[in-house]
Amino acid sequence: MFSGTVKIGDLNDFIAPSQACVVNLNGGKIDVEDAVEEVGVAIRPRSRGGAAAAPTPPSSEPVKVTLQDCLACSGCVTTAEAVLLEAQSGAALDSALRDERLFVVVSLSPQSMASLARARGIDADACTRRVAAALKRAGAGAVLSTSGPREVALAEAAAEFVARYRAREASRSGLGELIGAKRTNPSPSLPMLCSACPGWVCYAEKSHGEYVLPFLSSVKSPQAVAGTLIKRLLAPPRRGDDPRALFHCSVMPCYDKKLEASRVELRGTEEEGAAGAPETDCVVATSELAALLDGWGADVADCEAPEAPLDAPGPGLAASLRNVRGGSGGHLEHVFRSAARELFGAEVPPQRLETVRGRNADVAEVRLCVGGEVKLRFAYVYGFRNIQGLLRGIRLKTCHYDYVEVMACPSGCLNGGGQMPLVASPVQGLPHPTSSVSRSIAAAEALDEMETTMARAAEGEWEEGPELSEVERVYQSLRLGRPGSDEAQRWFHTTFQSRKAAAVNVSDW
Repeated sequence: MFSGTVKIGDLNDFIAPSQACVVNLNGGKIDVEDAVEEVGVAIRPRSRGGAAAAPTPPSSEPVKVTLQDCLACSGCVTTAEAVLLEAQSGAALDSALRDERLFVVVSLSPQSMASLARARGIDADACTRRVAAALKRAGAGAVLSTSGPREVALAEAAAEFVARYRAREASRSGLGELIGAKRTNPSPSLPMLCSACPGWVCYAEKSHGEYVLPFLSSVKSPQAVAGTLIKRLLAPPRRGDDPRALFHCSVMPCYDKKLEASRVELRGTEEEGAAGAPETDCVVATSELAALLDGWGADVADCEAPEAPLDAPGPGLAASLRNVRGGSGGHLEHVFRSAARELFGAEVPPQRLETVRGRNADVAEVRLCVGGEVKLRFAYVYGFRNIQGLLRGIRLKTCHYDYVEVMACPSGCLNGGGQMPLVASPVQGLPHPTSSVSRSIAAAEALDEMETTMARAAEGEWEEGPELSEVERVYQSLRLGRPGSDEAQRWFHTTFQSRKAAAVNVSDW
């Protein structure tokens, strides 16, 4: 019997890939007329008797458009995303672990471990150790935490903000012309926008281009810093004469981290002897790791499951530095405290920062008051709806923030698309515990619970003082000077480019 019910599984919205690619090798839109003239291809009018045979184009070198070009372009509909998910998946990691020619290093994000631990009903630290043991049994050469690389990224972000703030004040006072023209000259553009979220970065590059790029922090994300440390700085001397090729896999709460790993800006150069080699070869989402563990028969919820400690990223360095302060990596927290100390000599108490809620739960402001005067205004802005409001304020010059922690996902990284499902629990007073309202409330409670747990674990670490001895040891061992130095910027900073979307006629599909 015919049913008018439309099911998601019955829908097929596939559109054949467009043959009119609008991306040239220099990042701009291809001029169709120039392309026809150069290649020698012309369109022949269709005759009444049917379509005429297409003319044979002259022999020429093929034009190459990379995967990352397709992923960052809105010019046509392609299957590049599917290709990316296949190339960077649990199956790809499993294959690499079985390859005896590879030395596999896996870096685990604390947000992923918090999500997996909650889904399995265990402590996050125990979950991390059991995951490390399972990965090593499967063939991993080393399992690290991204907390160490995250602290390096935070130190660089704090140094960059202080430099930008001082550059802005110098330009306001007329001293800007006295600053020498160097590659590392800080931009006076404020607010400084956190660039650790690849979804937000891709949106900024594609939709807003040149006007917003000067506001983006140039510091690499913790995943990218981990790739730099593993692939280009720490791993080679540590492994000695090991002939196996390095393979770095990152476990992240977000599928967009796969896109970040494919960025050409995060690949080795000829000068470093690793031209074109990605710093992160594979990104596996939390849910993909869980499926992989299930396939191996590794039950991390079993209290008798084997455990293994995390490895250190290099000689003399701790396996893990500080706990994550905040579900999205603690960017605002760290930069705020460092800026208060460096710029105004103010020590911020170790407790969670007091915030002023904005128009919804995903917008909040933090202020530093010295002598009754507001000196700094920082903000959390999560979700694309709020991001659009932020960018509108920047464009209209009505934004008064100095620094903004921007994340594409509502509620931040703990709510990333690659995380474990937030299982709903019965809520008192609601008629149906599995209703959408009940699930939403349970999800919000779960996110708040994970956020609070991570914040409490980090509170005591600020009481010992602001010095990050382990980060200093990283810089000393690598002879990078201090955060913000020329050498540190060479390794731990990146660049962005405008990737304006070009319109394509639907008739071309």
